Amino acid sequence: MKNIIHIFLFGTLLLFSFSLEAGTNYVSNQDGDWNVAANWTPNGVPDVNGWPNDKVTINHAMTYTGTLTLTGSTSSVRIGQNGSLDVSVKLNMTSGKLRMDVGSSLSAPVVAVEGSGNDVVLDGLITSTGNMVLDKKMSGSPT
Repeated sequence: MKNIIHIFLFGTLLLFSFSLEAGTNYVSNQDGDWNVAANWTPNGVPDVNGWPNDKVTINHAMTYTGTLTLTGSTSSVRIGQNGSLDVSVKLNMTSGKLRMDVGSSLSAPVVAVEGSGNDVVLDGLITSTGNMVLDKKMSGSPT
């Protein structure tokens, strides 16, 4: 009986620890700056550069000042139809998911999608004034 209780407690703790690992699902609620918490539902600033690996859906015109790095293995950025993301320096993706729906747009002076484990679907407009490195298996029909 004592072993059953220990197994139950261990299983409960394990299940609880997995729920702590999940990132937040953020959805843009208006045009604006990525780093303004009020531009997201729920209220907060998404972090796709590591722990806790947030998931982001952009349905508005969003800007990011600096380099946006997507490295969390379960992080994701989805730019929905009519959504846009304008990054001022570089989009740097080494893992995670990037999806661009038809009618979406992404612009950055440098776009780098490299590394292992990427899940990339590009069906929107990508604009780069500098280097563009797409070194992964991708699907979609970008323009």
